[in-house]
Order: sequence, then C-alpha cells, then structure tokens
Amino acid sequence: MIIEGFEIENWGCIKRVAVTDLPSGVVVLHGPNGTGKSSIIAALRACLMDNKSTSKSLDRGFPKNSSEKPRVTVTFRAGGTTWKITKQFSSKNSKLESLTAGGAWKLESDDPSESHDRTRRLLGDSDSNQGLHQLLWLTQAEFKLPKKFDSDVQSSLRGVLGVLQTPLDDRFLGRIKDQWSRWFTEKNKPGSPPKLKANCSLDKSRLLLEKYQKELAAIEEEFQAFEKMSERSASLEMAAREFRQQIAEQTLTRDRLQEEFERSLSRVNSHRLAEANVAAAGKLLDDSRESRTNRAEAERRLRDAEKETTAAERKVAELSDHLKSAEASLRDLRSRSQELITSSRVLRERRDAIDGWLRQIALKGQLKSAQDVLRRAEQAVADLEKLKHEALSQPAPDAATLKKLRENRTKAGQLRANLEAAAISLKLIPDAGASPPKVTVDGKLAARESPLDHFVRRRAE
Repeated sequence: MIIEGFEIENWGCIKRVAVTDLPSGVVVLHGPNGTGKSSIIAALRACLMDNKSTSKSLDRGFPKNSSEKPRVTVTFRAGGTTWKITKQFSSKNSKLESLTAGGAWKLESDDPSESHDRTRRLLGDSDSNQGLHQLLWLTQAEFKLPKKFDSDVQSSLRGVLGVLQTPLDDRFLGRIKDQWSRWFTEKNKPGSPPKLKANCSLDKSRLLLEKYQKELAAIEEEFQAFEKMSERSASLEMAAREFRQQIAEQTLTRDRLQEEFERSLSRVNSHRLAEANVAAAGKLLDDSRESRTNRAEAERRLRDAEKETTAAERKVAELSDHLKSAEASLRDLRSRSQELITSSRVLRERRDAIDGWLRQIALKGQLKSAQDVLRRAEQAVADLEKLKHEALSQPAPDAATLKKLRENRTKAGQLRANLEAAAISLKLIPDAGASPPKVTVDGKLAARESPLDHFVRRRAE
C-alpha cells in the first residue's frame, strides 16, 4: 500500500490541509510541537482503518469551539489500482472510489460499513497498529546528547525535533522526581490521579489547609449573616423614622381638613336656606308677571282679531271675483294641457326614434373604428412576422461586415458626388432653315431635326 495524497478538514487543530503527489519512498513529517503532525497521522489512521464515518469516538479529532464535522480523504495505491476513500465523521457520508483507465473516478460504494470494510481488506488488516506499516510515528520522548556536542548540529536538531533536554533539565527533573516520591505513591493505575502518601508533609499541610478553609468559611458565613442583620437593622430604623414623620404630617393634615369640613358644612346649610327663600320669592314674582303678561296679550289678540275680521270680509269679496275668473282660466288651461299632453306624446315618440338612429350611427362608427384598429393590428402582426422572418433569414452582419458596408456607403457617396459634379446639360436648338445639327455624345453620333435634350455623363463634342 502506497499513500499518494490526502486532504484533511476540521480535524483537531487542522482547519484544512491538502497534499498530493507524495513520493513512493520514505516520507518524514517533522516540525515544532503543536503544528499538527500527530493530528495528520491520527486522521490518516482513522480514515484508512480505525473508524467508520458514523463513529463519534474520535476524542481529539473533533475541532474545539466549532460544530463542523471532520472530513478526511486519502488516495492510495493497492493491488495495482489507485483508490480514494472519503469519510465525514459523525455522519453517513462515506464513499470508496477507484481510478479507471480513462482517468475518471468510479464509485465503488457509498455505504459507511461497506466502504470501511473494503478499505481495510485492501490494506491487508483490520487495525492500523498492525496493517499500516507505512505510518510510523515516534512518540515524543527524551533524547540525551553528549556533554561535548557541536552547537551547530545541536541547533539543527533543535530546529527539527524541538526543545532538547540539557543536563540542567536532568537535575531539575531529578529534584522534581525526588520531591514527588516523598509526597505520592508510585503504584497508580494508568490515567488515575496520583495518590498522596499518608502523613507526609504535603498531606498534613493539605489537611491543615482544609481545616483552616472550613473555619474561614464558617467565620465568613457568620460575618455575612451579621452584615446582613446590620444592614437590615439600619434600613428598618430609617424606615421607622420616615413612617413616624409621615404619621405626624398626616395627623396634622387630617385636623386641618376636619376643621375646614365643619366650616364648609355650616356655609352649605346657610346657602341652602337662602336658596329656598330666593326660590319662593322668585316664584311669586314670576306668577304675577305671567298674569299681567297674559292679560295684555289677551287684549292685544282681541284688537287684532277685530281688525282681521274686517280685512277678511273684504278679502272674501275679492276672492269671490278671483274665483270666478280662476274657474274660467282653469277650463282654458285644461284644454291647453290636453293639447300639450298629446303633442308631448308625439314628440317623445319622435325623440325615441331619433335616439335609436343616433345609437345605430354610434355603433356603426364604433364598428368601423374597431375594424380599422383590427386591420392595423393584423397589418402590424404581419409586419412583425415578416421582420422576424427577415431577422431569421438575414441575421445581423458582424462588425467586419458593418465596417465594410460603411466604407462602401462612403465610397458610393463620393462617387455620386463626383458624378453629379462632372455631369453637364447640353441643349441644342437649330435655327429656322438651318441644317440638322450633328452631335456626338459619349462617342456615338446623335442627329435629330427636332430639339435634343440629352444628359451628358462623360464627353460632348
């Protein structure tokens, strides 16, 4: 199995990395700590053998502070064929492809389980620790160098391997391990926190610290309670003073309002009594005024009635005369009204007939205008179809043809101008009794007895 290239997205600290055309020999990944070397190896192992795309147990494979899913694509050669496996972890997006002779990728499977199993069979095993012999990874360890060592070589190694361990570091680590052995036991399970030795100085200090912390927490709790009680007492005392002041102010206000109410009540009673007396006196005065007014009104009505009676008698006599003349006029008006009704019926019939003729004339005009509009529309449609046909049969010329047409038009205009400038009009009129003229026009003899008008283009003799 030979890895030819890979592409990794959203894996651990790697946002995206793509490598193609890897050589078939030994490939070494090196660089400072934290640049993603281990992440690349872990992504290749997970994609080729260790995990299906639906697997969620990638540990550090998922990027931090991001919801994007890791995606790994590896191109490798096995059994004389180039294959490409693509997995987007924590999803069902997985596919295995093979490269055909024509250079196109052929889909072999898009099922997560089948793609995973076929890839492991192509690589010859089911575990990356046993099958992927090409992916060798030296875990971070200690590299001790001689005391007398070339500084240039040491700098080069430091640039490749990272920070080197010096004798000073050895002494420092020795002191740390010595102190560690005093405080912690050496028998610990892998991954479990270290256990303190009983009765060691660190254990005693830890117990003493816990005791003091508990005492401090109790004191702090009592102090907080006392602080809250003090603040509550001060706020209650202030509220009591405010309440006492408000009670005194409200009592004084109540006394003033009571006095004012009593004075207002006495004034209201007096006012009501005065209103009753005034109402009684006003009623008597109104009654007397109304009686006097009614008597004067009755006398005035009597005088008016007498005058109206005399005037009515005169008016009755006049109305009798007018009634007689009105009856005669009424008879005349009835006869004239009957004549007018008859003539009105005749005129109404003639008006209806005229309205019918006008409507017919208007409809004929509308029909004619509609026919004209229809003919114009049909002509426009025909012109449009003709233009479309001409546009299809005679497409617009290109830029070179348009340029040639403009040049031809310019040249034709110049030739036409030259032609008109070179043309002359020759008119020959023979005198009376003279022999017919002989004229050669454009190399041809033209002789006539009648007057000759000829447009000469070239030459005249």
